[in-house]
Amino acid sequence: MKHSIKLLLVIILPALFLSGCSAVNIQTQITANNDNSSDCPKTVKYDGGAYDQGGGNGIFGGYYRTVKIGTQCWLKDNLNVGTMIKGTIDQSDNKIIEKYCYDNNSGGCDANGGLYQWDEAMQYYGSSSVNFDNSGNPLKNVQGICPSGWHIPNDVDWKAMIKYLGGDDVAGDKLKAASVWGDKANNSSGFSALPSGQFFGERGFVAMYGKFFLQGSGAVFWSSSYNSRWTLLKDDSKFDLGNKISTHGLSIRCIKD
Repeated sequence: MKHSIKLLLVIILPALFLSGCSAVNIQTQITANNDNSSDCPKTVKYDGGAYDQGGGNGIFGGYYRTVKIGTQCWLKDNLNVGTMIKGTIDQSDNKIIEKYCYDNNSGGCDANGGLYQWDEAMQYYGSSSVNFDNSGNPLKNVQGICPSGWHIPNDVDWKAMIKYLGGDDVAGDKLKAASVWGDKANNSSGFSALPSGQFFGERGFVAMYGKFFLQGSGAVFWSSSYNSRWTLLKDDSKFDLGNKISTHGLSIRCIKD
């Protein structure tokens, strides 16, 4: 049976421009389009999606595709919600979702999604220990900048997917989009990870701060867990857990609640 769940929030477009782009308020339109199953809809309507409702290529059609991996439902595309700002500015708690685009070019976001600092992605959930368990996982699902009914994956979510794919030593090749990495990528999971690179946000490293790197050879995804990020590298079959540097700009994949 087909289901249609629509959660419509007021679209607020303030007359504010950052880096030549119109601001996108966090109260954006959110519609979950359950057009094939209640546990994993084929597409999800949300700001920045590049596909049409059926999951076909649309010119910024406003939908993200999904993929079911084991019992989990993931976005198949990197999140691209928000307003582009330059890499010389930190993302801030200003009620506007902000993103970096690779090399400060909006085309980088169109192709590979936005890059977000951890606090921005989490929508300022907070880094206090009272918000996390002893393993560093948040005490509740954190929606952050994901659509309603979805959340930023924590380490438990990531590890469940990795286990289903046979372990972190082999999961990387199964997650990578086969056509773009130029290595043993096979995308057997359907996750279709792109080598989208990252933004370097550590101000203490003056020579590197504000630069973008790894596009074409790596992808790094945030976890909502306190000290975690997950990395794919070209010519490496692993999907590696690493320590978070919260000011770096990384990719976001949302997972359904």
